[in-house]
Amino acid sequence: MWMAQFKEDFWHFMATSMTTIWFHNDFVHILFVILFGFLFPVQSFEAQHGTKKTLVVYFLSYVCIALFMGSLFTYLIETFPNNEVVLKGFSRAWMGGSVGVFALIAALGYYSTRKWFLFSMIFAFEVFNHFILGNNIYISFIHIMSGVFGWLTIWGWEIIADRKENAKLKAIKAN
Repeated sequence: MWMAQFKEDFWHFMATSMTTIWFHNDFVHILFVILFGFLFPVQSFEAQHGTKKTLVVYFLSYVCIALFMGSLFTYLIETFPNNEVVLKGFSRAWMGGSVGVFALIAALGYYSTRKWFLFSMIFAFEVFNHFILGNNIYISFIHIMSGVFGWLTIWGWEIIADRKENAKLKAIKAN
């Protein structure tokens, strides 16, 4: 996925938000996504909340994060065309399955008794990832945004479910 495609070829950009999931930067990235992504948070979420909800959170996170990051970098490149940080983020390829994984980790956190614990672990991991391992700030930002998205998705899902349940209870009481 290339940020420049957001403006140049929007529909191709959106299509790559679904294909980028299957491509990775290197072997370590593949191992991380498989071991710490699919074997733990994805399967845990699916076992607790079902396949449909898992797929919705996982794939919707890619679409929403792609739209957010595409919009952000399009704005930034037009506003700060000579900024080195913006140019690097705009000119790099974005790929991998971690966006959905981080969304599901935070979604798991929503259901826990300490709602912000897993999200704080994402944040702590990204601080370590950036400052100790030297990974770039763009990826850390995207992972944190994915966590926010996953948490907010489940929060919204639960609000809708509560409203439906309340409407059913009102209908039962009315009869």
